[in-house]
Amino acid sequence: PGRAALAARCVSAECEPRTVLITGCNSGIGLAAARRLAEGGHTLILACRSLDEAQAAKANVAGLLPEGADANERLVPAECDLSSLESVRALATRARRDAWGLDVLALNAGAQFTGAPEPLFTQEG
Repeated sequence: PGRAALAARCVSAECEPRTVLITGCNSGIGLAAARRLAEGGHTLILACRSLDEAQAAKANVAGLLPEGADANERLVPAECDLSSLESVRALATRARRDAWGLDVLALNAGAQFTGAPEPLFTQEG
């Protein structure tokens, strides 16, 4: 099965609701996984490169929540630009501060091969 189906099966609708942080969930596999997990009533931290992208992912997924579920409680948009260690640290700080109680990390976002002859580094090195 595809990754989204595998993720959804591992945290399925049959199990008790979990809190899942998904990176790169504004498109592709990440969005498919978010949509499937939302249908199961799980709480999702929608981590995208920008807050605008995360809010768009929330809007895309909100209609799939079970009847009566509050999208503002179950779907949390969050910024996490993996090209910036500062952004990654800020997300970790927010997770602790807001006591998200994460059960699952779905680390879907990734670096893209650019073909550059020299390696690329973040601002922090």
